[in-house]
Amino acid sequence: MPSTSAPAYGAGGYDPHYSEPHPADFHDAGAGDSRPEYFAGMEEMLVYFEGVTVAVVNYSPQDTDAIRNELQMLGARVRDRYTPECTHLMTPYQQGPDYKEASRDAKIVVSYAWLEDCLTAR
Repeated sequence: MPSTSAPAYGAGGYDPHYSEPHPADFHDAGAGDSRPEYFAGMEEMLVYFEGVTVAVVNYSPQDTDAIRNELQMLGARVRDRYTPECTHLMTPYQQGPDYKEASRDAKIVVSYAWLEDCLTAR
């Protein structure tokens, strides 16, 4: 099954089967946590995000990249479109095909403000 994460562009061009590695795939329990110091004291939230697969849709490419980076640093898996495997849909609009599908599937629909609230609530 093809990956639903962001496509890779590089020397070989577009690769529709590219899948970004999950941060947990590189975690070495013996080496300690490799996340930035900013995340110190946020262990419960980090555990929560490791179970999150979020589709980030309807943001500008620059905003999408920044949101993707934040979510991945927290341990979430990020997709560029909604699929039933997603636990969350992040969108600034309560409309469109991704929103309708996620709502129909009773998924958690949030905006970027949700992520900001999570980070400031620590």
